[in-house]
Amino acid sequence: MDIENLKEIIKLINDSNIRFFEFEEESTKIKISKDSIVEEKTNTVKEIEEVEDEIIKEETIEVIENENVKSENIKEILSPMVGTFYSALSPNDEPLVRVGDRVKKGDVVCIIEAMKVMNEIESDIDGVVKEVLVKNDEMVQYGEKIIRIEEC
Repeated sequence: MDIENLKEIIKLINDSNIRFFEFEEESTKIKISKDSIVEEKTNTVKEIEEVEDEIIKEETIEVIENENVKSENIKEILSPMVGTFYSALSPNDEPLVRVGDRVKKGDVVCIIEAMKVMNEIESDIDGVVKEVLVKNDEMVQYGEKIIRIEEC
């Protein structure tokens, strides 16, 4: 596994709700926890030090982003799966939410189609929609930010 792949894994874990991740392939074994990151790898010490430096940078960026979100009471809804984002229940319907709309915990805010199954995505807080980050009929990745809601 090269450094770029490892960086991508770290970014995906940081942007998700996953608390622990473990991966093993040939001579590489990686364990990642939100509280600490451990890597066992049979490569040079220099590569390990580069990865550790990158991990520190990624954690610093995450802390700064989280402080900004907390200070503004903004909650981001993340895509729980890979699929197609739909803002309405059907093509002729109005969007489920628009910027400025009030939502309650449990309200459906969008649909994500995955493998021909329509999955309703619900708000987990009461608040006001501040931003819809994805366009209708656009592909989303697991853990991708799709809607920002200001908690009220």
